[in-house]
Amino acid sequence: MNTVKKSILKHKSINSILYAKIHFWLRNCFGKANKCEDKNCKNISSVFEWALIKGMEYDYNRLNFIMLCKSCHKIYDTTDEIRKKISIANTGEKHNLSKLTDYKVIEMRKNNDNSAQYKKDMAKKHNVSISTIRRCLTKKTWKHI
Repeated sequence: MNTVKKSILKHKSINSILYAKIHFWLRNCFGKANKCEDKNCKNISSVFEWALIKGMEYDYNRLNFIMLCKSCHKIYDTTDEIRKKISIANTGEKHNLSKLTDYKVIEMRKNNDNSAQYKKDMAKKHNVSISTIRRCLTKKTWKHI
């Protein structure tokens, strides 16, 4: 079960057994979701899922659910609260593509002499672009430290 669904389950205070039972009931009574009912769908995905309508209860009621493509479902379920958690989880060195660490950024800021040569040297040393170094030094990125 993905992170978004886990967050939704926790947020809605339902357990995974009830979630599974209701989705099993939906598939048995109404079939697999086979279209996207989102009027703004861009037809990106060909995989369809049942989604709980916001504000509705998890219950054995077809009117509480809509069919969405996987892409629209992910957008529909991702609240601002979940976006913020994901953003915090991927901050700085926790991000899987980060080449810098909190320690390296702190050291660069401490030793910064604001020269173009310093930025160039740090970029070469850490195998990142000069603009990455500039954004770190001006706290446009790595704001958390």
